[in-house]
Amino acid sequence: MDGSRDGDYEDGAGRMQVKWYSYSGIESQVSQGDWVVVEGILMQSDASSPYTSGYYIRPSSSAGIQLITQDTVLRLSEAVRQKKDGTAALAGLSVTVHGVAAGPTGQWHESNTAFAMVSPRQTPGLDPVYPSGGLYVYGEGIAQPVARGDALTVTGVLGNAGYDGNVSLTPSTLTVTASEQPVLSEKFIYTDWSREQLQGLESTPVKIKGRVTAIKDTGITRTLTVDGSEDGNTTDGTGTMVVKVYSYSGLSLEGITVGEEVVVSGSLQKEAGGPRRLGIILCGRWNR
Repeated sequence: MDGSRDGDYEDGAGRMQVKWYSYSGIESQVSQGDWVVVEGILMQSDASSPYTSGYYIRPSSSAGIQLITQDTVLRLSEAVRQKKDGTAALAGLSVTVHGVAAGPTGQWHESNTAFAMVSPRQTPGLDPVYPSGGLYVYGEGIAQPVARGDALTVTGVLGNAGYDGNVSLTPSTLTVTASEQPVLSEKFIYTDWSREQLQGLESTPVKIKGRVTAIKDTGITRTLTVDGSEDGNTTDGTGTMVVKVYSYSGLSLEGITVGEEVVVSGSLQKEAGGPRRLGIILCGRWNR
């Protein structure tokens, strides 16, 4: 199977073998071209392995080979997989995901359901077996209220709706199963990181620290441009990132001036704009 990191699932490069034996009792109905999620034991192959890693996966039961069909339950880190062009790998499929709302509806759109949901926070002291992930939930014409910290079960169709082509889920059903749950911790990033570096953090909580180089505080869309680049030069305006809020969000840019240093926390979203603005943070809060 080809589940390679470059997002090209058609060329067979970087593939890995899934191997079991006739006497294992494992059965599979998978056909060539199917999308699957495989769980098993990682095994080292011999030196003649034709595959990139030199490893293969040995499933321990038939349940370890899951064909992705309508309404399959996926982890967020699986649902957000992207092809090389940034489109959702599973576009058009209806799936079910579980997660926690990273922010409320109403801040990103005043009449549509629009928010990021993320994996539950890992239990302290335990190694995270599965990677965390985030997914943009966008339902046009649906205004179902969701609060930050709500635990959710959402079924919907994967695609690239909404903000500049983020991998998204258009919900058909959305159920709140608990409230006031802890939200995934923010990851510190630099504003000049490449799209490739940031892609795995799409729709997850992040934090930047940098200098404000421009402000737009009129109209529906309000923005700060922040230089918090890894090279340490925060005055040249190179390698900036946009912080974006809306006039109806309850978040204000009042009092912030060009040249100030700020710390911004929010959700990382893809931007289709210029080569230096490689992400948008839809902001939750900031500090000077």
